[in-house]
Amino acid sequence: MRGLSEKGLKEYALKKASSMYYFANHPIEVKGCITLLVTLRDGKYTTTEYVQFFMVDHPMAYNAIFGRPIMRTAKMVIATFCMNIKFPIRT
Repeated sequence: MRGLSEKGLKEYALKKASSMYYFANHPIEVKGCITLLVTLRDGKYTTTEYVQFFMVDHPMAYNAIFGRPIMRTAKMVIATFCMNIKFPIRT
């Protein structure tokens, strides 16, 4: 899988995961899941959290989609109208 090799990871680093379903309840085969350390940054402000990613071999418009778990963990607030994401930082 291209995404793994671009990051220097091997496919054996993936843990088993069950299938996923997207719009209209169509299944997507999940190759596996991996937990990575993710740093969210806005200028000088950063927060770093562990995030679980599900790897799929499916054409998408995005490299990654953050769901509710990372949003809760990082305490994100989405301002859709302004196209911004705000998150608290450790001081």
